[in-house]
Amino acid sequence: MAKPMSRREFETGLIVRALKDESFKKRLFTAPRTVLNEELARLGAPPLARGVSFKVLEEDAKHRYLVLPLNPARDAKQELSDQDLDALAGGILGAIM
Repeated sequence: MAKPMSRREFETGLIVRALKDESFKKRLFTAPRTVLNEELARLGAPPLARGVSFKVLEEDAKHRYLVLPLNPARDAKQELSDQDLDALAGGILGAIM
């Protein structure tokens, strides 16, 4: 059985492809949800959660970005599930997308 892909691995693959393929990069900017769902389906992962928006940003010479991850403990009204804990530890894509 193949090791589940982490979010970081998934994102790295998207970045590498966008750097090599200008049309893919343009689609990421214009239809990120569609492109991400296509890539997830290709990997056999569940689609993105409904109601969650996605934004693609590109750094340039004058702008860099630091993205802070969701802090589920801050917003949790209940204990984290095993699936949530796996996602925080770099588990399967579907649990963190």
